[in-house]
Amino acid sequence: MNVAVFVVHELAHARAALVAAAESGRRVVLLSPPDGVVYLGLRWMAALTAAVRSEFPAAVASTALDCGDRLALALEALRHGAGIVLFTGPGEEADRLLAATRAAGAELWRSRPPALDLSTVAAEKALIACRDWIEHHGGNVEIVGHLG
Repeated sequence: MNVAVFVVHELAHARAALVAAAESGRRVVLLSPPDGVVYLGLRWMAALTAAVRSEFPAAVASTALDCGDRLALALEALRHGAGIVLFTGPGEEADRLLAATRAAGAELWRSRPPALDLSTVAAEKALIACRDWIEHHGGNVEIVGHLG
């Protein structure tokens, strides 16, 4: 699947990614930081996503929640409507989670894809960096699970 993935740590990061997405017409994924759901919580990412989607309805964007190796947290994310869950736990647990993602119509990612971490970009250069990432570096993301 050809998407551009951005690691977002704050609302300004998500805004820059969605402006670039709307301009380019490409799908983007807003990915939580590594194990981000553990310390930021499910509600944080849901609130961030809701805020930017209302601002940029023309942008084609999904949100991916990095649950690390925590199966219970990944299952909870699905119960709260997560569209993409990133899970790095053992294979047997991933198989169980795959069944749950299929049932929920969600996607399961087993590793972090190439992504632009917007915390590494100066705020005033975030939009330019997002445009460049979409044009030159957004790549194929290996998806395991339902692509629906």
